[in-house]
Amino acid sequence: MKLQEIITSIGMETILEKRFGNYIVDIYLPEVNKAIEFDGPHHLKKRDAKRDRWLKENFNIDVFRVKDLRRLELKDELIEFICGE
Repeated sequence: MKLQEIITSIGMETILEKRFGNYIVDIYLPEVNKAIEFDGPHHLKKRDAKRDRWLKENFNIDVFRVKDLRRLELKDELIEFICGE
């Protein structure tokens, strides 16, 4: 199941490629003010951590990072992140 399908299956609105200042998040969830980022080979931990802190400090956005779409636990982790459980 694709991430977009998981999110829409729980009735959550999504905005793709949403800009916040100089940054763009892959998927923004306005109802819960959270973001989902796909971490490909171009992502660097230090730079991503700085970006996540900036999003949190300036827009109070929590970021869920996806490194491997094949992980079986991903769906449960994503739903937990979105719902805040």
